[in-house]
Amino acid sequence: MTVLVSSIYNDFSQYVHRKAEDSTLYNVDPDVFSYVPPSYNFYVGGIRMGHFYRDTRVNTYKLSLVSQVSLLHQLAAKQPRTGDDILAGTTRIFWGLWKKAVFADWLSLFANQAYNNLGEATAADLLLATYAFAFQIYLDFSAYSDIAIGLARVMGIDLRENFRWPYVARNISEFWRRWHISLSTWLRDYLYIPLGGNRGGTLFTYRNLFLTMVLGGIWHGAAWPFVLWGAYHGALLVAHRLARPWLARLAAGGGLWWTARVLVTFHLVCFGWLLFRSETVAQLGRYLVLLSGPLEAGLALAWLLPFAVLVAPLLLVEIAQARSGDLAAPLGWRLPLRVATYTALLFIFVTLGEDGGQPFVYFQF
Repeated sequence: MTVLVSSIYNDFSQYVHRKAEDSTLYNVDPDVFSYVPPSYNFYVGGIRMGHFYRDTRVNTYKLSLVSQVSLLHQLAAKQPRTGDDILAGTTRIFWGLWKKAVFADWLSLFANQAYNNLGEATAADLLLATYAFAFQIYLDFSAYSDIAIGLARVMGIDLRENFRWPYVARNISEFWRRWHISLSTWLRDYLYIPLGGNRGGTLFTYRNLFLTMVLGGIWHGAAWPFVLWGAYHGALLVAHRLARPWLARLAAGGGLWWTARVLVTFHLVCFGWLLFRSETVAQLGRYLVLLSGPLEAGLALAWLLPFAVLVAPLLLVEIAQARSGDLAAPLGWRLPLRVATYTALLFIFVTLGEDGGQPFVYFQF
C-alpha cells in the first residue's frame, strides 16, 4: 500500500500543484464512451481519488480529484510534527471528549425522558427536550469531528473543519454551509450538481434543491420521518431563494435584526429535528398534538438549572470562537483564564459525565 501511495503521489503531485486553483484535471470526450453514467466515483487501491461527472454546459465529461487528495499529499510528504501540532491536537481531543461525554450525553437523558414518556410530558417539557436534542445532536456530531481532527493534528495532518457554529446561521442556506460540512459538500457534489445544479433555469434549480434534500433524507434511513425531514429542508432552501431579494432590503437592520434572523433560523431547524427524531409519522403526530397544548411547567423546571450550569463553559468557548472566526481562539487566552476554563471543564467532565456513556448518534447512519 505504501508503494501504491508513493506512486500515485509521484504521478499526480506536480500536476495537482499546478492546478491547485482548478479542481478539474481532465476533460473526457463523450464520444469515447458508448455510455457513461452522469456521475460515478473513481477509486485507486481502495482510495477514492475522484469522480467522473457530466458537464452539460459544454457537453463533456470531466474527471475531478476530490478533497482526500489533500490528505494523500500530507501522508506522502511525511511532514514532521511540531509542539504546536501536539498542543492544538490534544486540546481539540479534550474539547471533543468533553462535548460528547458530558454535554451531549447529559442532554440525551432529558431528551429521551421527555420524548419516550409522552403520557407524562407537557408541551413545555417537549419544547425544552427539542432544544436539548438540537444541541445534543450538534455536540455529538461535532465532538467526533473534533476528536478526529485533533488526532490527525497530533500526527501532523490537517483535516478540514466539519462544523462552524451552525446555530448562529442567519438563514437556512447559511446553516447548511456551517452544518456537517462534509455531508453538505457531498450532497452538493454527488446529488445537486449531477441533477443539474443551478443550470437550466430557476424552476430547475428549485427542483434540484428540493430533490437533493429529499434524497439526503432517504440516505439517513428508509423511513417516512427522514423523507419528511429532507423535504422540509428542501422546501426551506427553496423558500429562502425566493425570499432573498426581500431579505436583502432588510440586511441593514442592525444587531436586533441579526438576532431575530438567528432565532427564527434556529427554531426552523429545531422543527426539522423534531421530524428527524420521530420514528414514525404517527409518533410525529403525537409530538405535534402535545406541542399545541398549553405550556405548563413539568419536568422542564427541574432541568433548567443544571442545563444552565453546563452550558456556560460551552457558550464561553463557542462565543470566543465565533467572534474571532478561529476555532483555536481559546489557545490565545491569557494563561490564568485558560487554566480556569480547563480546570472547570475537567471538573465537569469527571463529576457530571454520564457513567457508561452513549454511542455516537451518527453511528446509526
